[in-house]
Amino acid sequence: MADASQNSDPIEVGCASGREETFTTIQGNLDLCQKSLSDYLEVRKNPNPNPDPNPGPTINPDRDPDPDPDPDPDPDPEPEPEPEPEPEPEPEPEPEPEPDADPKQVKKKKFPRFYFISAVDLVDILSKGRNPPSVQEHFSKFTDSTGEIQWEVDAETGKETGTALGCVATDGEKLPYPEPFVCEGAVEDWLLKLFKHQVRPNPSPCPSPSNPHPHPHPQPSPSPSPSP
Repeated sequence: MADASQNSDPIEVGCASGREETFTTIQGNLDLCQKSLSDYLEVRKNPNPNPDPNPGPTINPDRDPDPDPDPDPDPDPEPEPEPEPEPEPEPEPEPEPEPDADPKQVKKKKFPRFYFISAVDLVDILSKGRNPPSVQEHFSKFTDSTGEIQWEVDAETGKETGTALGCVATDGEKLPYPEPFVCEGAVEDWLLKLFKHQVRPNPSPCPSPSNPHPHPHPQPSPSPSPSP
């Protein structure tokens, strides 16, 4: 076939010796290629030449790599149980108030007169608070007019008890209480109650513009006029 490219006469090239056998071989190879190409296109067009009359479910391997179809699903599935309600959370307990760092500040808040005395006197009062007569020496340090308290004396021991009967002012005036007062408990508590107990309303009315003489002197009865 190499000499055919040098000769431009097709009749002479086609009638050369052995040319028919070459054309026959080439034609057979072309037919074989054509058949192979047709078979390949047929397979691409119909990949399953013998389809199953009852095909199963189509499986997508990308979505369900391990399918497990239920061949006989239950027509009446049992209802799922309702979830139990969650219990309500318990309320958190209120935090307890922190105690004050200095107990003496608590005493001062309850009995503010302690702010006017020194820390040494306050410690002495707190240490003697269970024996009210022993606190007597400090009264003049946080009061203006109360000089001392008159305490009830125990008949057997002769010692003063914690029952207050009255008070004596700094000028010596005595003020008996209408009722005895028992001083007991924390010293700041009974001191506060004691001062409230000795403050009582004045039974005598005070002068006012409408009543300048609340206790007028009795007027003498008029003498009878002489008879004519």
